[in-house]
Amino acid sequence: MRQLLNTAQGIERAVKSLQKQIDAPSTPQPGLNLQLALRAPQFDLQLPGTANNAAGTASAAAVAAQSPGLTAPGAATEVPPATPPAGRIQLRDLRLELAGSPADATLALDGSARLGTQQFSLSTKASGGIAGRDQWRVALASLHARAKLSPDAKAEPWSVELDKPINATLAKSAAGNATTWRVQATAGDASLRGPVPNGLLMKHATNLVLIPTMVSLAEAAAFVRQAGLSMEAFASTLLAGQMASDLLRAKLPKLVAQDWAPHSSTANVLLSGEATRATVREAGGQAPLLAEACRLVAAARDRGLGDKDVLAMSAGAPRAD
Repeated sequence: MRQLLNTAQGIERAVKSLQKQIDAPSTPQPGLNLQLALRAPQFDLQLPGTANNAAGTASAAAVAAQSPGLTAPGAATEVPPATPPAGRIQLRDLRLELAGSPADATLALDGSARLGTQQFSLSTKASGGIAGRDQWRVALASLHARAKLSPDAKAEPWSVELDKPINATLAKSAAGNATTWRVQATAGDASLRGPVPNGLLMKHATNLVLIPTMVSLAEAAAFVRQAGLSMEAFASTLLAGQMASDLLRAKLPKLVAQDWAPHSSTANVLLSGEATRATVREAGGQAPLLAEACRLVAAARDRGLGDKDVLAMSAGAPRAD
């Protein structure tokens, strides 16, 4: 009896702490810890207003849970067909884990889904919590997502993969009756791949802009140092003008700090650039600007900067002959 009473009191304290946390979302409640685990090998959702698989009638909110030991009323017990009926979302191997405190929690989510002939999969890990009064932080440590949108069985899927973590802080401020939300984020690196040839060709098209831009940024930084100018003032001027971009916001702090830990290593940039040049030639075109950028990047690699960020070439950029 005493054990049952202690359990009830513990539940009551947890509920009160949770209610306080909801009422004051930017103030961590001491002693409140989160632990949630969800695993569902099979979980089907019937979208409202779509045909029911058995009778063809409209379903307002039918949920068919097909996990072991869990069966919703009216849930189908037969093996799902190869192509789900219209309006049914098939979730498979769903796994969600949430743990930690309101100030520091972690989230892991994995699973796949199918809607008609479209197939999706997701695997991600994130963390976050309350950073202060009216401030919250979130960090995306890993992300791998795939989407197959074409009914053609031979079609390649779209995929996105996070190469470098993304960190962000969300802050709220109020002035009079107005509420302002501000997001501060550090740029991460992600790879996007699509069905061949369009996805790969688009990557080469963006390389024609990206690689010369990074090389010109390194060349400008070398001039700033050679002329005795302030690198901080150079960075501020770029970010205050029309050339401001996510790329500059990620790269300029590295130039100021002379931090050559690779976002985009010299060796990888050269490989990407040469692959793009070959693709342009196959299409009957020319890319003289990219060719010169690759020549400068190759010179930096030959000076032993292959494993450094491509901006390291700014510390001693070779002169064009």
